[in-house]
Amino acid sequence: MAEMVARLSAINLEARYGIRMTDMRILALLHDADRMSVAEISRQARVDKAWISRLSRELEDKGLIERVPDPEDSRAMLLSLTRKGRDIQRRLLPEATKREQFLLRGIDRRKLVTVLAKLDQNLGALLGEAGLMLDQSGQD
Repeated sequence: MAEMVARLSAINLEARYGIRMTDMRILALLHDADRMSVAEISRQARVDKAWISRLSRELEDKGLIERVPDPEDSRAMLLSLTRKGRDIQRRLLPEATKREQFLLRGIDRRKLVTVLAKLDQNLGALLGEAGLMLDQSGQD
């Protein structure tokens, strides 16, 4: 399923909007937030803060997000969507919803939610066992 989503994303996102699925992960997290720290995005996306920092610089270069120092912590950066980033979100949301509905057609949503919750729980346990829990210190 991940491969199908990746292929659809490459076709729809990269070709039409010049952004990758990885870019969309950050844009989606910032969609409803005024500002969010790199550490919080890292925690929610369950990916390394260094990766989020690198990707956020690319998104800033594309004019999709703004990076500003956190006034309360000089080591941290706060990210927010620019007008261009919000415009892309606004245009992509209906398309993404349509694709998701198409992919999930005929699948029991309750069962899907149960499976996804269990996979998330198992991933957390696996990361914990491997000592790969993300740094929660708030630095970036």
